[in-house]
Amino acid sequence: MFGTWMSRKQFIRLNTGYIGNTGIKGWVSFSNFHDQHWTGPGTDNRKHIDLKFTKEWGDGNRVAAVFSWADQELSQYYEPTLAQWNAKGTSNYYNPTFVKGASASYNKNYWQLNHNPWDDINVGLPISLKLNKQWHFNAEPYLWHGWGGTIAGQTLPSGYAYYGSEKVTGMSALPNTVDGSAVVGERSTDTPWRVGFNTKWTYKTGINELIFGNWYEYGDFSYWSDFTAVGSNGLAAATWGNEYAIRMSNGKPLRAMDYNVVEQTNGLYLADTVSLLNDKLKISAGLKAMMVDRRGTDKMPNTQYVVSGNSFQPLPRVSIHYQINSHHQIYVNGTTGFRPPLSMSFFDIYNPNTGAATQLGGGKTKDEYSIEEELGYRYRDKTFTASVVFFNYNFTNRQIASQTYIGSSPVSTFINVGGQTSRGVDVEFGTRPFYHFSPYVSFEYLYTRLGDNFKVGDNYLPTKGKEAVASPRFQGSVGISYDDSHFFGNFALKYIGTQYSTFMNDQQMPSQVHADMSIGYRFPSYGRLQKPTLQVNFINLGDNHYLSGIGGVMASAKSHENVGNTAVVGATGTPTYFMGAGFTVAVQMGIHC
Repeated sequence: MFGTWMSRKQFIRLNTGYIGNTGIKGWVSFSNFHDQHWTGPGTDNRKHIDLKFTKEWGDGNRVAAVFSWADQELSQYYEPTLAQWNAKGTSNYYNPTFVKGASASYNKNYWQLNHNPWDDINVGLPISLKLNKQWHFNAEPYLWHGWGGTIAGQTLPSGYAYYGSEKVTGMSALPNTVDGSAVVGERSTDTPWRVGFNTKWTYKTGINELIFGNWYEYGDFSYWSDFTAVGSNGLAAATWGNEYAIRMSNGKPLRAMDYNVVEQTNGLYLADTVSLLNDKLKISAGLKAMMVDRRGTDKMPNTQYVVSGNSFQPLPRVSIHYQINSHHQIYVNGTTGFRPPLSMSFFDIYNPNTGAATQLGGGKTKDEYSIEEELGYRYRDKTFTASVVFFNYNFTNRQIASQTYIGSSPVSTFINVGGQTSRGVDVEFGTRPFYHFSPYVSFEYLYTRLGDNFKVGDNYLPTKGKEAVASPRFQGSVGISYDDSHFFGNFALKYIGTQYSTFMNDQQMPSQVHADMSIGYRFPSYGRLQKPTLQVNFINLGDNHYLSGIGGVMASAKSHENVGNTAVVGATGTPTYFMGAGFTVAVQMGIHC
């Protein structure tokens, strides 16, 4: 694949067929991707390997080995505020060059100082055994490990800094110091490990199918943020590693955060499905008991060294499906879910320039819990497919992605906004191929309300009854596809309405409209070449400049009177946004042999 913005991708997959007489077959694939940013300086590079080998024997017995590896180096896309977006639009936000002698606050925005290196591996061994006509057994041990994080331009005073809340003096002078402040690279490094084992027993008899099992996972997460010097070329001395870290006078690396969390998760589940009325009516009910135990240590000074958190949540669910006839089906679903607080919320984070806390931890955030109900109808015949779903969600201790800051660098986190109600309707309609054409249309209406006021310091903002953030009232799409076995293509137009980025509903992201299209041709097979394919993709056809998402929500963008109108609460921050992709053309060629 080749396209605008110097984009290119290569992908190859090799299938082994059966290897000798072992009964083992498998495949391995490799992809390599590169592009340049459409908003200005910046490059993205990613390599990826997948492989899978399987062996089957007897009646329904199967074991597989799967492995994946990814390596990526992505330049950061700037997340502008609404004021910046209105003033600059898609103009470049990062500096294209490093200017020797310029201020640290200017040079920290040099594009090569702001990127995301990341590697990870994933290994699994799924096993499926048919013990007899009634009993089936499934198991999957797995391992996942990642390492990397972010590099961000930052400023530090030369000769001193703050290690947590403690001022450290006597530090060596830093290069590129201007007016007592130096530009440095802040390295936020994460090295998570996850090891787990999932087992499931299935018992089928008559009209019943009983399932019970257990999921266990052990996770170890180390996360720290330190600093490295920047050379005269504007590049950080190293992506990670203590060898190039800026050190305090005692020889230890200067850090803004440094913690470790060990997490153990247990999930016991039991479910039963019964089929009645000649399989027209299916009723399923189940219960999962989730237990999460976390123990963390914070190595920063003057902090709570050991923190802990325990969660136990019962998660019942029920599902009823009734097939009226071959065309009509109705269903009712009731499910529950939960999410424990983000590990980062346990710990304090400090500004290395001032020693002021930018986040106060403690691990006291409660688990988010949700209850969902759905009532739906599906229709299908030889020509049309359609569905209508009414849904209702109730959240307690709703966790929302937000931002905090280390100095002037944003850090993602989660905050608890209390209760929230979300309800609405989804409608979809499409057709089977009709003269090779298949149109499609979808629509969603969403109603949301916050159930609690938002605490800011010792005050409460009157957010109860406001609309939830990142929740557009209306969104819809229209599309059509064509395929006559040689020529093919599709067109899709999508609309997403305005959505609030503050809990006080005093700032919102504008609505967006964008369209994508692809056209292609399948050539006849020739020899070992099986239907070579040529395809052209057009992304954001009209080159609409739009914001595609909210990078960080805030409680309020303006000052407001608190609950009771006894005091004025100042603005808590300025939300940031993701920019939608610009117009892109990509041509890809696929060859199978």
